[in-house]
Amino acid sequence: MKPDASLLERVAIAGRMVQEVMGGIVPDVAVVLSSRLAAAADRMTQVRALEYRVIPFFPETTVPGHPGRLLVGQWGGSNALVFCGSVHAFEGYRSDDLGFGVRMAAFLGARTLIVTDVAGALNPSFTSGEVVCVSDHLNLTGLSALTGPNDERLGPRFVAMTDAYDLSLRGIASTAAVGALGKPLREGIYAAMLGPSYETPAEARALRLLGADLIGMSMTHDITVAQHAGLRSLGLAIVGSRASGESRLAHDDIIQVASEQASTLGKLLSAVLDRLSDVAAHNV
Repeated sequence: MKPDASLLERVAIAGRMVQEVMGGIVPDVAVVLSSRLAAAADRMTQVRALEYRVIPFFPETTVPGHPGRLLVGQWGGSNALVFCGSVHAFEGYRSDDLGFGVRMAAFLGARTLIVTDVAGALNPSFTSGEVVCVSDHLNLTGLSALTGPNDERLGPRFVAMTDAYDLSLRGIASTAAVGALGKPLREGIYAAMLGPSYETPAEARALRLLGADLIGMSMTHDITVAQHAGLRSLGLAIVGSRASGESRLAHDDIIQVASEQASTLGKLLSAVLDRLSDVAAHNV
């Protein structure tokens, strides 16, 4: 491996290794599963797995509940590339490591990205365990995955974020939820904080004034990279806690909710991927 390799070179080297495992299959969709949500992928078939640590240049997650495993297989009628575990800025990675998996997915041919997270609810009407469809975000991490030199072969220098959370994908997800979960999805705005500390009471109040419904420490960098790479994106957040900043939060409590709701998310994702497959077949 070249220690001074460019981002494009690193993505290509990692992607070619994954291509060998995929056996020539081109992924239709990439899915990022956050804290303790890996069980959502139990509905996949013809699965082949790779640990992040064996993929050249791939950043490894260090957060409990993130297995650090890449799955390739069939899910809901789609060829899926599933990342079990996400990388966070607070782990100390460089900006071009954030969203590396999304860049690799784009290199491999995926045109759609689904990102999941377990988030805190700033909106008092959201309930624990509820799946919320993200409609927009506030990146308050102070960082961008696009910081640094730009390679036009990966995407443009300046990226519009107007439709970062694709309206048609949100419609597909909400419709799929009626059959899978018995009701359509509610939508919310996601505020991303750097972490790893949880929000203070003052921060929670300020975020509500800014219009945020959810708060988390991931998702936005992957979504930004997806826009840069030309992928359509869908964001789904499971409510794991009440984000008031007034009660003491424990990571174990949040990932317990994630573990309990992973199968529900898997059911929803299967329905979404089925609909995506049907739409793709209809457009051929």
